[in-house]
Amino acid sequence: MPLGVYGRSKAEGEAAVRRAGGAHLIVRTAWLYSAHGVNFVKTVMRLIAARDELRIVDDQLGCPTCAADLADALLRIASRLKPGNQILWGTYHYCGSGVTSWCGLARHVLETLVSRGRISSFRLQPISTAEYPTPARRPPYSVLDCRRIESAFGIRRPPWPQSVEKTVDRLLAAAHTDG
Repeated sequence: MPLGVYGRSKAEGEAAVRRAGGAHLIVRTAWLYSAHGVNFVKTVMRLIAARDELRIVDDQLGCPTCAADLADALLRIASRLKPGNQILWGTYHYCGSGVTSWCGLARHVLETLVSRGRISSFRLQPISTAEYPTPARRPPYSVLDCRRIESAFGIRRPPWPQSVEKTVDRLLAAAHTDG
């Protein structure tokens, strides 16, 4: 059950696709990030460069998803959408493999920066959701079960820490060439 307007509008969109009938694929994802746009990984990197300490929520769990990994999975699915191929239509989940908290994700970004020699120390303070109130309620557990997409399409999801490291490396390389 969606907690807010954003979740309800997504659920309504999915229901409209199903009501329209016919063959369809809905792919749900969560905690999406990339080297482009506005997202949590980029925000954490920016804040680490500007501050001495971050306070990050540690009691909400999910599966970080790299947009490049999701794009690869969607391309693999699209390659199967050919006449004669048997496709199990419906709703699928795709996200990075493994579970963490927002603070765990931020900690991995921080550890990656340290291992790359970009920073030597930084204070990361885990906090509760109650200590970081937001207008929109967030679910404490938003882990998606991706077994169906793995089984139907033979997709193997990369571990989220590996994909975070690749994204941080892309951002560091881009910053190096920009300045």
